[in-house]
Amino acid sequence: MKRAALTLLFFGIFVITVQGQFISLEGRRFKDGNGYNFFPMVCNYCADIIHISSGSDTLYHVSPTGSYGFRWGYDYNSFDSCFYPGIRNDFTEIRNMGFNAIRLMGPVPEKDTLQEYGFNIISNYWPNPAGANQIKKFLTAPFSADPDMAFYLKMLNDIVAIADSCGLKVILVPSRGMLARSDNAATDVAAYLACFATYFAGNTTVMAYDLYNEPTWVDVWKNHPEVDHNKYQVCQYVAQWYDSINANDTNHLVTIGLGTFNYHDVIEWDPGIMKVDFISEHIYPSFSSNENFSLSSAINRFRDELIWTGRNIPIPWIVGEFGFAGTDNAFPPFNVSPYTDSLYSHRPYIWGTTAEQYAFVDTALKLFRNCGASGISWWQYQDLYHNQNPATMALGDYKEAFFGLLNPGRWNPATGFSAFRKPVADLFLAYDPEEPPGSFPQQSSLYYNPYNFDSTDVNTRSGTVYNSDYNIPIIDAVALIWSKVYLHQYYDSAKYIQSVSHYTFTDTLGHFNAYPCPDNQRPTTIDDIKVSSPGCQRVERGWYSAFNPDTLPITPNGSYIIGCAGLAYENAVSDTLIPSGTNAEFHGWNSVTFTDAVVASGGHCEAVARQEIVIQAEFDAATGSEVYLHLDEVFPECTVFSGYLKPFSITASSGLNAKTEIELLFHPETSPFDFELFPNPSGGKVTCRITGADQESFTLSIVDLFGRIHVETETNKPENALDLSMLDKGVYLARLFNNHIQFVRKLIIQ
Repeated sequence: MKRAALTLLFFGIFVITVQGQFISLEGRRFKDGNGYNFFPMVCNYCADIIHISSGSDTLYHVSPTGSYGFRWGYDYNSFDSCFYPGIRNDFTEIRNMGFNAIRLMGPVPEKDTLQEYGFNIISNYWPNPAGANQIKKFLTAPFSADPDMAFYLKMLNDIVAIADSCGLKVILVPSRGMLARSDNAATDVAAYLACFATYFAGNTTVMAYDLYNEPTWVDVWKNHPEVDHNKYQVCQYVAQWYDSINANDTNHLVTIGLGTFNYHDVIEWDPGIMKVDFISEHIYPSFSSNENFSLSSAINRFRDELIWTGRNIPIPWIVGEFGFAGTDNAFPPFNVSPYTDSLYSHRPYIWGTTAEQYAFVDTALKLFRNCGASGISWWQYQDLYHNQNPATMALGDYKEAFFGLLNPGRWNPATGFSAFRKPVADLFLAYDPEEPPGSFPQQSSLYYNPYNFDSTDVNTRSGTVYNSDYNIPIIDAVALIWSKVYLHQYYDSAKYIQSVSHYTFTDTLGHFNAYPCPDNQRPTTIDDIKVSSPGCQRVERGWYSAFNPDTLPITPNGSYIIGCAGLAYENAVSDTLIPSGTNAEFHGWNSVTFTDAVVASGGHCEAVARQEIVIQAEFDAATGSEVYLHLDEVFPECTVFSGYLKPFSITASSGLNAKTEIELLFHPETSPFDFELFPNPSGGKVTCRITGADQESFTLSIVDLFGRIHVETETNKPENALDLSMLDKGVYLARLFNNHIQFVRKLIIQ
């Protein structure tokens, strides 16, 4: 995504590039093509590809998923009506409920468990899908020459076109499945994304690409525990995918959908190392059988997760998924009489009533604003129905049907969807994203003991987490804990032992307590502890693994020392000396600010930020030093050290000297325009060349380092001759600007 803006408060200089009609990011705010704030209010939506036979031909359409409605199938009068007006009616309802975007969760090609190359995409038979009537298409490289890929992109574009006609932006999920099972699989994904991005590069309805939906769920929890990436691999894979998109499409943002799952993402798919434009965090209430599925405790954990996210995610983030399984009609299979008064209409089979769903969302929307979310995304549009039977399903799976804003049902000409709306829909319609945030929330009493385990348990293990570079405690580091729970009082075989994961955080002193999960059979022990923090190493104690090759044991009160890369959103550089012979780089996701810093003669300082670089008082660049300030995209670097990143250490100093002069080199490389001065240095005769401006009018001014204007003129010519021989020798700044863009170039008169 091409975006640029640089601010030097010391000189009062701005460099701004304006985007087209695409959604962009400025700081933590999304912007539309006119520069207005765009707060993503996203509703997750699922569609299917469907087919029907007509003689010897097979015809295809896209349709609302067969799970929306009263039964598993396509409840429309004709094959064509699934597409028009089926999807259009749904998208109109989404817009009418206050949303401005959808996240399209289907149809999405999938890479199967052992499938390193290619993707599968399924078409269901209309009107009654069945396994025997499915058509499976296989997308394979070279994707740009694959007719099945062209077919899939056409189907997807049909949905995007309907969203556009209904005033909705679209977040596309290009693929799913085992995308990172191996280097070969990740490379195949990159090739696929190149084709995908090329197709949608000019489409202004598309807001962003979501690279991977809940990779931790796929890798760790979905029966693939053998896939355990180190952060270097994750950093490389994500960077490879981002670069593949960016090489073919610089118009759209890129995100990744992370589901925390007891914060396992921080251990592996770390939001602090991702080469993406923003993070999409999936945050849900977490219920526990140890608390009899307490709703208040689940909401406290939800609140604390948002607080942790707001304090620790170093780049812009949205709530990529949140939801609450609420219904007053927990129906059984085949639409027989509801389970209204049975155990299946209570937790854990569902999470609550529609009134409890409403209360949860009312609380959540306030928390999102106050915790700094840049957007929200609700899961999902309508309740699902797929012959679910709570009596035969795994505990808790039944709830997946009841996250919708609408009860099951189809649109009708007289009432639309009004008869099916749940009360919660009114909250989204009334939500004002421009309302100023309140104070940052306070963490709950469960923050350091999220599941309220017994804090007096003798098998508790403690630890302190330190930054290896500065030997200082790390606040809010994550400890992922595995308790050994016995399912029988006497039997020790694997059949009767279960490992239960839970988590905690470090406090302001870097300290944590790992309380064992309760067990009514025998005392529980802590078997394994994994410790990390965003942008930091992962260390492990307990089990043997690549991160604990010597099987180091868990000690009662251990020290966990980890290296941290620490990419900051706002990087403040202060009380710092860069000595001779030292190359120091400072990166800030949004900005870099220098205060009380010295670059000694022979020292080299380079600062890179997306939005602004600020030089405040007491910045001293000595004669013979070099200071470079670049406006560019900033991402973590995938540099190996013990499995992850190693930052450059800077020496601190006090008693800094006052500065007399700073020379700055500007490189606004993201602009489509160019502005040159030659010769430079000059004796006073200077030519100003403007390229790529298409006869736009500009103001050209020459100012000194104190901001005083010496020459100012209007021009729409590609070349302009300036006589500056009246100026004293020295360093000046040439400013070229209009209502759309500003440039600054250093000019030396000698």
